Amino acid sequence: MKFFRWMLPLLLLSGSTLVAQEITVFKRGATENPWLPNSAITQHAAYAGYLAAGFGYEWRDTWALDLLYGYTPPELAGEAVHSWTLKSLAYMGAIGSRDTVRLRPYMGLSVNYSPDSELFLQVPDRYPRGYYPASALRPALVGGVEFRVQNQLAVAFEFAVLDSELAYFTDAKTFDPEYMGSSGLSVRWLL
Repeated sequence: MKFFRWMLPLLLLSGSTLVAQEITVFKRGATENPWLPNSAITQHAAYAGYLAAGFGYEWRDTWALDLLYGYTPPELAGEAVHSWTLKSLAYMGAIGSRDTVRLRPYMGLSVNYSPDSELFLQVPDRYPRGYYPASALRPALVGGVEFRVQNQLAVAFEFAVLDSELAYFTDAKTFDPEYMGSSGLSVRWLL
């Protein structure tokens, strides 16, 4: 619980502190706590929820790990949907300067968990064991491109494909973005 205590203050304070000081994510001081996140994130769609917020860590300018809480209102999903997304991203290089503007493509994996009462981690007793895979926990492949400004703010366009959609792709042998995947937009404030 101590770990999550930092999420809300960081989200609220991150916007006001970015302008006031020069911030870098890549040079942590020896006295700084490595367990504190170094970015606050908001995201729309890409299987994280209609609106998601959370925090992230970056290491050596090549890898990131994000944790997001997402919400989709009942007007859009028929009922309120809450979810948690853990996302691991690998950056595949950069175009531009670290001190001004950079474009960084990335690939990764995410795991989405929804505690919805209609979803399950273990198959309900009314079905034979192994009849259905867990529906409350879904892995997804993620790819995108991030536009980063002065190591303070990053905007990314992302596309995610669930494991169940990959099965559809292998069966149908076609890729139709209308039926497969979800695109999204995220904003990362670097602390």
